[in-house]
Amino acid sequence: MPVLILWGTEDNLIPVAAAKWFHQAMPGSTLILYPQTGHLPMEERPDQTARDLRGWMEKAVPAAPAA
Repeated sequence: MPVLILWGTEDNLIPVAAAKWFHQAMPGSTLILYPQTGHLPMEERPDQTARDLRGWMEKAVPAAPAA
């Protein structure tokens, strides 16, 4: 199953080492680290995370067949 991990490098609640561990533990996962970003990259960098999610979905999730 495709997995996207978005993580802030300045996360003080859950350290970036956890993101790297998740990434290593889930073969085929994608890890995107956001510099100067804390625990909520989706709130702190909404435009960038939305672009990254869209790009990842276009590659990782197959399109539904045409009706």
